Amino acid sequence: MGELANNEGDLTRRLPDTGKDEIGQLAKSFNSMLSSYQAIIRNIIDSSREVSGASQEISASTEEIASGNQEQSAAALQINELFKELNASMETIASNTEHAAEIAGKTSEIAREGGIIIQKTSDGMNELCRQINILESDSDKIGEIVEVIDEIADQTNLLALNAAIEAARAGDHGRGFAVVADEVRKLAERSSDATKEIAGIIRSMQNNMKQSVKATEQTAAYTEQSGQAFGSIVGMVENTSARVLEIAAAAEEQTAQSGNILNAIETIAAASEEAAAASQEVANASQSLSKLSESLSESVSSFKV
Repeated sequence: MGELANNEGDLTRRLPDTGKDEIGQLAKSFNSMLSSYQAIIRNIIDSSREVSGASQEISASTEEIASGNQEQSAAALQINELFKELNASMETIASNTEHAAEIAGKTSEIAREGGIIIQKTSDGMNELCRQINILESDSDKIGEIVEVIDEIADQTNLLALNAAIEAARAGDHGRGFAVVADEVRKLAERSSDATKEIAGIIRSMQNNMKQSVKATEQTAAYTEQSGQAFGSIVGMVENTSARVLEIAAAAEEQTAQSGNILNAIETIAAASEEAAAASQEVANASQSLSKLSESLSESVSSFKV
């Protein structure tokens, strides 16, 4: 028994238990107790080793998780900043597209007003052309009247000439009549010259009117083409305005979605930071557990099992 007590934790030693007396029974009981202690200490040693190894693995894993969570949090914050810039850009785009839509609307209104003015101008040109045609027709009638007057003047001149001849034959009795006939002839000649001059002026007016009619008709055609072009411009501007409004609506929707994404990313970043903190706490706890297991192993290492 003294030798066993001096073995300093050697649980492999046993007392002789061959006797059948009380000492032998006590030795058997003591040996059985040592065997139980030996099994317990062996289990403690094995368990502490397993716990120490597992805690070290947990500590390494949690540290790796914490590092990953920190990286994830940093990435989320970086993405958050990028989305803030994107959101600001989308807000600028939405504002610019709304401004462009206003400009397109004003342009469309101006184009419509221009189309109305061109239509009125075209109507005015058509009316002017009609009035010039009426003037041309009236000038033709005046020309016909002038031709009649010219014919009358020619006949009057011829009659005056015949009257002068007859007056000359009558001698002194026809002298007064000859003077009158000569005056009538001069008036007829002046009338004929005037009618010829009027006819020339009328012909010049008619030529000018024809050129005016041609120019007016050409201008009316150009005006009509301009009106059609303005109509096309109005259609294109209205179509552009509609597209710009669609872009503005899409930009606003994207801005709203970007806001939702920003909130989600901020939530992820916060959760990642919390997870990193929790992982660090687990790592610290695992390290503490590993140290306790090592201490326990050191405590039971004095036993020989």
